This record gives sequence, C-alpha cells and structure tokens, in this order.
Amino acid sequence: MKLEKIKIIAPDSEITHNESFPIAPPILAYLAALTPREIDVQVFDLSRQKVNFDEPVDLVCISCMTPMATQGEAVAREFRKRGIKVAMGGHHPTVRPVEVKEFADYVFIGEAEETYPRFLEDFKKGTTHDFYMCGDFAHAKNLPGKVYHIEERPNLENLPIPRRELVKPKYRFDTIQTTRGCPYACDFCSVTEFFGNTMRTRPIEDLDKEIDTLGPLFLNLDDNCFGYPKENVKFFNALINKKKTRKWIGSGSLSIVNHPKCDEILSLAAKSGLCFLMVGIESLDGDTLKDNHISAKLGHKGEPDNEFTKRAIKKIQSYGIVVWGFMIFGFTDEKPDIFQKAYEFIRETHIVPCPAVLNILPETKLYHRLKQYAIPSRGYEANAGPLATFYINHLRPFELEDGVATLQERAYRVRNIFRRVIRTRPLLNMLVSVPIEFKMRKIYKQYSKIKDRYRLPDNEQLLAAEYIKKISAGN
Repeated sequence: MKLEKIKIIAPDSEITHNESFPIAPPILAYLAALTPREIDVQVFDLSRQKVNFDEPVDLVCISCMTPMATQGEAVAREFRKRGIKVAMGGHHPTVRPVEVKEFADYVFIGEAEETYPRFLEDFKKGTTHDFYMCGDFAHAKNLPGKVYHIEERPNLENLPIPRRELVKPKYRFDTIQTTRGCPYACDFCSVTEFFGNTMRTRPIEDLDKEIDTLGPLFLNLDDNCFGYPKENVKFFNALINKKKTRKWIGSGSLSIVNHPKCDEILSLAAKSGLCFLMVGIESLDGDTLKDNHISAKLGHKGEPDNEFTKRAIKKIQSYGIVVWGFMIFGFTDEKPDIFQKAYEFIRETHIVPCPAVLNILPETKLYHRLKQYAIPSRGYEANAGPLATFYINHLRPFELEDGVATLQERAYRVRNIFRRVIRTRPLLNMLVSVPIEFKMRKIYKQYSKIKDRYRLPDNEQLLAAEYIKKISAGN
C-alpha cells in the first residue's frame, strides 16, 4: 500500500479551546521523529491550526487525551469519509480501545516506540492489525480484532530527537522527557496506568545530545523530575555543563525533602535552571489524602500532615525554585469550607496556585469507584477545565464549580500575583514567573465564563441533590 505522506494531528478540547500554555503537544514532533525520513510528514496542533481534510494524504495519525477525544472522533470521521485510513493512539484510545475502533481503522494501546514502526511496515505491506498494544492492560483483554502485542514496555535507549522544526508556529517552550513511570499510585491519576509504576530512564548520553536542540525555555515532561535521584542528578549536571543558560519547568514530588541528599539535589536542580516546580498538593483534607493514596507522594510519614507539606514547600522555595501548587476540588468528602482553607494555605505558603475541579479519568481507580455517579450530560470534553463531571457528597455541581472559580479569582487578583512575584529570586526566575502568572489569570477568567456557559439546568441540579443523598447514605 502506498505510504508517501502522513498527517499527525493533536486535537483540541472543545470546551477550553485556545486557553493553554504556549507549549506544542510533544507527541507531534516525537511521532514525526519515529517516522522514516522518506515519508513526507505534516503535523497539526488543532488548538492553533486548521487541517485541510481534502488535501491528498495516505494516512492520518491522531493522538489524544480524554478531554480531546470528542474532537479527535470528529476529525477521524471526516478523514474516513474521504476514504483515508486513520490510526489513533494516546491516553484515551489506550483506555477506550474498543470504543475508538468504531471510528478509527487502527488503535494504539500504550507507548508507541515499538508498535508504530511495525505498523508503518504492516501498512505498506497491506498486513495491518486492528490493534497495536505495548504493555499489559487488564481492560484490553479479548479485543475484537487482530492484535499485535508486545508485552514489555519499551526501554528508553536510543530514542530519536523530536523533529521540532516541523511544528509551526514556533512555541515559547520546548519539551524533553528523561524518565517515564511513577512509583506512586494515586487513585485519580492515569499516569501509572499508561506508563507503569516502575521508573524507566533515558541514557544520559542521549539526553546530552537532545539538550543541545532545546531553546532557552523548556518543559520537562517527567511525571516526577526527582523520582529517580541518581539519574535525575546526571541530567541536572548535563544542563549545568552546557554554556547556554536555560530555564525550565518540571513536575516533582514533595517527598524529595525526605531524601538524605535533598539539599544537594535541590541545589543542582536550581543551578541547572529549574525555576518552576509543579507539585501535586491535591487536597488539604486528611481523609481525602488517605482514601485516594496521595499522602506518600507528599512525603507524609504516617497520618496526613499539612504542616509537613508547608515545610516541604518552604524548603524547595529556599533554593529559588517557584512552587506551582496543583490543588483539586471535588473529592467525595470535601465540604464547602475547603475553599477558604485553600485560600489561606495559598496566602501562607506563597505557592503559585493551580486550583481545579476534579476530573475522574477512565480506568483510574477513582473512576471505577464513582462511575455510577457520573453526570450523564457531561461528555469526555468536560474533563478539562472548570466543569464537574461527577456528583459528589456535600456539594452540588454548581457549588463545586463556583467555589473553584471564586478561589481562582481571589488567588489571581493582581495584588496577590505581585505579592508572590516580588518574593521570587533570582531575577531571571522572576522574569519567567510574571508572564506565567498573568497567563494563568487570563485562563481562569476564561474558565469562569465557560463554567457559566455550561451550567447544568435546574432539573439536573435537583438530580444532583438526590445523588448526594445516596452517596451520604453509602449507597
């Protein structure tokens, strides 16, 4: 079968369209790098670009997460109407492979380093399978079709350098990934399901080459940039040894402060250019932390301990690293006073806050526990931004949404932004922090409008009250 031209597409969220950070979906440049050079590759980020459905192409590859699944389906159907074969992969097809197969010719489950090149060879030979799976996924047993299955997740040696030159327009932040996997198993998180709970690392020699292709600002895609300290330190040193100054954003666990070499690790991270650390604080409610197995990644020993969380944040901040605190609202037992407690916590710790409504993604432990309480009218696209997708105890959907929106508005008043920014050192970190804070302010203003636009009708609010009674009674 002819395979001379491929379009690689990252769909957008139908609800939060265009309200995102200036970071290209990393899968675009990476899948392009996995594609043989003799094939003409075009990449499209639909949050910023439009794709021509009528332009001749041999194959379309779509990668999407759950919030983008609605648009991903629509795009797939448009190409298939024109007789063009469509392959879909990413987090959402991994957790909903049978459903996705209804509108895609080929579905990828798990990581693609081993399966994607094999698929391209199969495509050219006309010997394709319906599903290409890498890893062991309990929900993907007995798939209805031909399956090409590699049981082991890929090792991360000799990965290609992403073809960033294909991504247009130019984005402010580049991306790099040095590890995959997460040792923690928070009930609401999809990372462990997709990448596994064993940390895998890339050889420092490979990372050293890729660092040379990065611009002055980049995002480290690791789920925990402190998750494998021995290897993480090699990456920090590689950045330090380069002549070019770079600033970067990473995600990390507060448990790093319990490491015996904590000060050395944080010092090297700061010297390497780490200026923003995204930390999942998640909740200030002790029962929520315990019930959803969150305490371990916060570094708590024994019972949940918000005072420890505060000390850990202060420790990281002492190295000039801005802590970007992700806080989730909508867990089952949280009460209305949680929003004021969160505001006081934000003021006391000086974190750059990221308050969000809980989105319960398919195949997570929390999803299986609460799926009977899913809001019927809220589809996949609602799993991004300000909308409740499940009925919970104590708070009706509009109360949860309004509570989070009010907290966002209060936290990002201009005077509160400047209270945080003036504490930032060194100066270069402050210069990175200011536009990020004001971008967050803009995003949350837009989220407030979205929340009002999609407010549930009165009859569903009444239904929510009945569900709350059921949950409270333990039914």
